[in-house]
Amino acid sequence: MVNIQSIHAAISHPQKKEIYVAVIQKEHGCDKEQAENIFAAELEMYCSRLAKYVSDPSNSAATLTDAQGVNIFLEVMQAGLSFSEESKHIYLSRLKGTGTAIGYQIQADGLIYQAQRAGSISHCSEPVIVQRGEQFAIMNTPDGRQVANHSIFFDNRPPYKFDSMLAGYVYVVYPNGSRELSWITATRMAELRSKSQNPRMYDDESFIKTKIIKNALRKVRRKQFYGSMEIREDEMPLPAPDAVYEPSMIVAPPEQTTDGQYAPPAEPMYPGTF
Repeated sequence: MVNIQSIHAAISHPQKKEIYVAVIQKEHGCDKEQAENIFAAELEMYCSRLAKYVSDPSNSAATLTDAQGVNIFLEVMQAGLSFSEESKHIYLSRLKGTGTAIGYQIQADGLIYQAQRAGSISHCSEPVIVQRGEQFAIMNTPDGRQVANHSIFFDNRPPYKFDSMLAGYVYVVYPNGSRELSWITATRMAELRSKSQNPRMYDDESFIKTKIIKNALRKVRRKQFYGSMEIREDEMPLPAPDAVYEPSMIVAPPEQTTDGQYAPPAEPMYPGTF
């Protein structure tokens, strides 16, 4: 059972509110009046998200104590994130080992936002999932950088399925303008999936893209944001049938020209984002 009014009242208690407002001031670098406005907006969005979650028939047995509800709100505020659905920072889901208790997970946009606020990165390109049958290779440029040479087939491209995934990649762009390619193979994803308590999460495309982002940010210099960006593999974002895994590897190496040099990589997939 979830008593949203009771959770709202607990968070709004004058003593707790002062704590939240102080946290928001620190995280957002704003004055008290602005922090109070953010607090009020975030509280309403949080309660709205809770109401939407429990109204879903598949979550009819969901539970959340007042203390748990308060802790979720505090953790998200301490992380400098938002409950706004438009921001795509977090979503509500099941909590590990409980079966019914509500928890939350930081989404890819939330991870990027935290890294940006810490000054670790400028931005990331859109994470890309490589499907079987598409030409894909990692190439080295003359100055030693790695780039993706990927030919995407858009005509009749099938929807994402875990067993059709070959690899995933994303470009991380740093404040100085340099960019770095990060990728993860389907073999590595399968290893992670086999260790997960909820392997069906890997059938969700948005979850896989979040994993690609997280893999990239692991290589970014560790700063304060890193400790709060952990993606918990104990929560189920979407129910989905189990996928069948087939071992895979990166195929289609870059072609060589007649002089033995590698052909130039394809144009960036997302012009203007690097």
